[in-house]
Amino acid sequence: KETGLGLDAPRRGLGLGLPRRRRLQPVEAGEQAGLSRDGTACAAQFSLAADLGAGTVVAACARVVLSQWLWYLGLFREAEGALPRAEEAVLPAVRQWRDLHLGRLWAAQGVYASAQEAFGAATAGPSPLLSEHARLLQGECLEFRGLWEDARQLYTALAGEATVPTTRRLAHYWARRVQECSRQYRAAFGTVAHYWGEDRQTQGQW
Repeated sequence: KETGLGLDAPRRGLGLGLPRRRRLQPVEAGEQAGLSRDGTACAAQFSLAADLGAGTVVAACARVVLSQWLWYLGLFREAEGALPRAEEAVLPAVRQWRDLHLGRLWAAQGVYASAQEAFGAATAGPSPLLSEHARLLQGECLEFRGLWEDARQLYTALAGEATVPTTRRLAHYWARRVQECSRQYRAAFGTVAHYWGEDRQTQGQW
């Protein structure tokens, strides 16, 4: 069973010398708690999974998955605290997964410079799919910071270099959008709401 939140990752490599049923119990219980929107129980179960996997890659995987669930539940600060440190994610693939998720956490909180840095770290990982996706998200951070020309240049380069067709197509489209629309976008603060048509910051997030 996969939920789409990366929960299959710790199941494939538990290798803890414990009966399979016991190894999977905290993972499954954590999933159910997350689906029930019980952040406390979710954290307890995935923390148990991390403890059972101490000394193996499972510990870092369990903590990344816990962070994803807490993010899903809107508990951003707790999600950040749940992530393993970069040096604890010893496998390059796990570190890339962790860095990409950290960038999403920062971006969700509007801390775009830090998010851009985390996405930059994720581009160095072994998966081309995640690396190219991280570059797209770096471009979004540049947009949110008002660095339109930097974002356009990043998208243009990615449109010519990406190996994933969807990424190439998005990068090409976003480069054109930034070039055509950036002059209309101005950061403004006040007591009224402004609709910016295709607003990259809020589209699909209302």
